[in-house]
Amino acid sequence: MNDFYWLNSALLAVSMTHFTEHIDNMLVICSKEKKKDDFFWYNSTIYEQETGLGTIVTLFFVSSPEEYRQIIIPKILQTFKVHDFPCTTIDDLKTLFPDSDSAFLGLDFSQTQIDAGFQIFDLETFIGFKEKCAERAGLSGFWNAREVHFPHLILCDCVQEQVVKLGNGKYIQQILVKLKELDKVARDWKKGNFNYKTVQLRYPLVISPESLGTLSSYSNERTFGLPDGRKLLFDFHIKASDIRIHFFPDDEMKKIFVGYVGLHLPTITDK
Repeated sequence: MNDFYWLNSALLAVSMTHFTEHIDNMLVICSKEKKKDDFFWYNSTIYEQETGLGTIVTLFFVSSPEEYRQIIIPKILQTFKVHDFPCTTIDDLKTLFPDSDSAFLGLDFSQTQIDAGFQIFDLETFIGFKEKCAERAGLSGFWNAREVHFPHLILCDCVQEQVVKLGNGKYIQQILVKLKELDKVARDWKKGNFNYKTVQLRYPLVISPESLGTLSSYSNERTFGLPDGRKLLFDFHIKASDIRIHFFPDDEMKKIFVGYVGLHLPTITDK
């Protein structure tokens, strides 16, 4: 779970453009990029906060451009909850949200003492914060953050149990790095059938299809269920030291499904 608190003292603006840029960033974060485990908070004293252009209540409902007053700001405020506790420090955050990862939202943190790692002011810092939190949680926690790490991949349900079995040891970094690269492949795949040789030329991935001998003996071990209930053969795999990541590229949908993340599966050479 992630909790984000709008910090009063980080709302100083040097111009109306500066302020509306912040509101635009908040719209992307709170509306378009919000996940079900993201929660946004502010204290009611925020409306009295001086910004350099007037109080927040004046900016929100009087002096900002009409589109912001009537549409954008009300839409953002709908995603927030009001908290009675006036949170101003990282210690306050930890007290307020002891069981979650939390950070501050703001426009300009230059007049605050908030560590940079807890400052969220645009989409890049928002995603970066969530990625770091997911990495700290290890493989056992990465499932809940899969949409943050790999928004363009579809991880089949069986992957959750597979990564939990691996634990939080030496494999986590290898897996995250390779899946992030595969996510880029999925993001960039717009037309044509999947071609693993072309992908290898463009991305730092080692991809192989299984040999016919291995498939004739061990196809069941490489067959996994898709979210829609279908079971398919996940022939292609990415190599990362002892780890293998088996995936299925759907040429019609232009989607990549990941069905296996774990240690090397048996092959014909193991006999």
